[in-house]
Amino acid sequence: MAHRLQQHDDDIRDSGAMTPRLGDGSYDTNSYGGSYADSYATHYSAMSDDVGTPPGSGPTGDAGAMGSNTSSGAVPYSAFSDAMGGSSTGASGASSFDSYGSYANSGAQRFGSDLNVDMNSYTSSASALSPRSSDADSNPLGHSAFFGAAAAPHSGQFEVRGGSDVGTPRSPGSASGGGLPTPTPLHGARRSAADNRSVLSSSSQQQHATVPLSPGSRLSQQSKLSTLSKGSTFVGQKGLSRETARELAKTALSARATSIGDVTFEQPGEANLRDSIRRVQAYSRREAPIDYEMSAKMLYRRRPCEIRMDRDVISWYRGQRHKGSIDTDDVVGAEVPAGKPGYLRIHYFTQGRGSGAKALRRKPRTADFGCAPDVAAVWVQAIQELVRWQARAPPLAEKRRIKVVVNPHSGKRRARQIWLADVKPFFDLGQFECVVEETTHSGHGIEMGRQYSADDGFEALVFIGGDGTLCEFMNGLLSRPEHEWREIVVSTPLSLISAGTQNAFGVGVGIPTVAAAVYCILKRKIRPLDVITATAAREPSKVHYAYCGVGWGVAGDIAAESERYRWLGTARYLFLKAKRAAFLPKPHSGRVRYVPTDPQPRLCKYDDIRNDGALDQFEVEEGNVYDAVGAGAGGLERKSWGGFGGAVRSPASAKRYPEAAWTREEGRYMVVGVVNTAPDGAYAHPSDGNLDLIISRKGGLLRSLQLIVLYLVGREFESPLISYVKVKAVEIDCDQPDDCCNMDGEVLPGGPWRMEVVPSLFKALSEK
Repeated sequence: MAHRLQQHDDDIRDSGAMTPRLGDGSYDTNSYGGSYADSYATHYSAMSDDVGTPPGSGPTGDAGAMGSNTSSGAVPYSAFSDAMGGSSTGASGASSFDSYGSYANSGAQRFGSDLNVDMNSYTSSASALSPRSSDADSNPLGHSAFFGAAAAPHSGQFEVRGGSDVGTPRSPGSASGGGLPTPTPLHGARRSAADNRSVLSSSSQQQHATVPLSPGSRLSQQSKLSTLSKGSTFVGQKGLSRETARELAKTALSARATSIGDVTFEQPGEANLRDSIRRVQAYSRREAPIDYEMSAKMLYRRRPCEIRMDRDVISWYRGQRHKGSIDTDDVVGAEVPAGKPGYLRIHYFTQGRGSGAKALRRKPRTADFGCAPDVAAVWVQAIQELVRWQARAPPLAEKRRIKVVVNPHSGKRRARQIWLADVKPFFDLGQFECVVEETTHSGHGIEMGRQYSADDGFEALVFIGGDGTLCEFMNGLLSRPEHEWREIVVSTPLSLISAGTQNAFGVGVGIPTVAAAVYCILKRKIRPLDVITATAAREPSKVHYAYCGVGWGVAGDIAAESERYRWLGTARYLFLKAKRAAFLPKPHSGRVRYVPTDPQPRLCKYDDIRNDGALDQFEVEEGNVYDAVGAGAGGLERKSWGGFGGAVRSPASAKRYPEAAWTREEGRYMVVGVVNTAPDGAYAHPSDGNLDLIISRKGGLLRSLQLIVLYLVGREFESPLISYVKVKAVEIDCDQPDDCCNMDGEVLPGGPWRMEVVPSLFKALSEK
């Protein structure tokens, strides 16, 4: 093997080709010692800014892999540490978890078999879906391979550590499935320590299933992430086999928890409860395709290195020096580049610089490694299966079906180009079966919504166009009989890849860029999404639907005049806002009534309360299209949305909201906005079950000047002319008969208007 790598290195030098140039900045890693000691530390390092090569591209010089400046924001992630003499705890140093489950220092965490934690009972939350089946083993659906992957090809050129039979592929009929060779220990002491810690026998598994949950698992709908006990063991640590991890995940799934006893599915440093729940779902559906760790000798920067991969991280070392790493949650696939058979190319998306909304602006990257062709094939298979598993999707033996709707007339008419250049290569990498349809006329999206069938089995609907394209489909879908759309909204999440003049939906929901949307589609980052329903007095029987918001006043003026100034592009919105707010204002007077949320929640930015109510992610995951193929096909009965449909049929009905529940005011207004996800709602939350009512009143000269100053410094809500209230329903009655509302960029004429929120009606693909 060493001779082959050296020969391959010489061939590269002779041909003049180069692997990607990654940053230097390596450092000694104390927790990884000689003789392949079990203790190691993986660092989630800052990545380089080189834009990755799209999947399927031809050979390139520099492939733009991540750098190794690991000192920037690196978070040490410690695996189980065993002393070479057979100690069951043998790691030096200790660390503690803070209230969000992250490591408080960079020392290695000591894990033992004699941990004692307080146990408390847990009351599982009621499911919003009906019916529900949380046990994957009892699922007789046609996608049988979803719960047991076939074995992957194995060349014997890499080494797998942590189990038994080094380099021996698991047979296709193996009970655990997963498709990769069974891990084996390098030293006998490691296996015995793992047995002492957490490898459960059949009898102990039954005991573990009835173990009460740790205090950190007592999550309410208002709670943050659980506070992990000091001895909590992350499920990805090497002491837990994939068989054991799946049994624990089934127990956690039944209990609606992210921790069972002293084992947690919350990754150290993770601040997103929804990601922890997605991890519970992944482990419970089928066994992980990687048991402990696999490794191989490859070329990195034209020099030999050792690359290692477990379920959570891919890292590489030169000797004892850590040279770089990629979080597997960022990885979207791997391939052998065209024309470069001796290379492994890993595709991944790095988070944007900063936190909050900035981190959502992901960028594609690639990392290339030189290796023998048969080794590259094995690693490609392993990474592709791992991505499928993380996405809670079937193994590679089955297709992921997706429907793509392209609106070639949106914005600057770039939708086709975006699809072919920026989206399709990644869908091909993920081995998607795509059904592509283009809109040909206004209202075509409404027709698609009326004709869409849940029996087509698409895991997602992807729209490439503007906000109006998605809104049209939603209105067409919800005009159908209720029993039909109830099934579709549960099993078919939506995504918008923006090609329009604005991207209000993407910014509000959490997919602000094309790359961010593509990443969430590939990894199936599903989340619930509230919807606004509205009716106008002109057509009281016709219900309209919106994702972002409804606005009256200046917002309505902008919608009414925007088509006239389309030649200005996105600048027309700023122009019209200045025109109607400052230079040529129109009078807007009337009455506003609303039902305030009781009790009124504290106004907080989304990033401060992102985990409040996040336990509904368990119900979101249960609508998985792969779990339901229809009762007539011999599978489980398809899930159905279990929410109350009254707001869908008759928004703000007097029967649901008696007169005493309403708050009223009358006056002259600049704008009245009813916001769900639009960027203008500073405290908007996409699935909190509330609407954000923002009222901007007209005042005298001094009050108006004060408001302008406060607006410029970002403190406009301190003005007495502004009100910001969380509400359930709104009614607007204007005095001007020609006034209209702006509903997701479309004109809604004929007031008065009645609006109401429908909590978690749709599912969106977003990591927000």
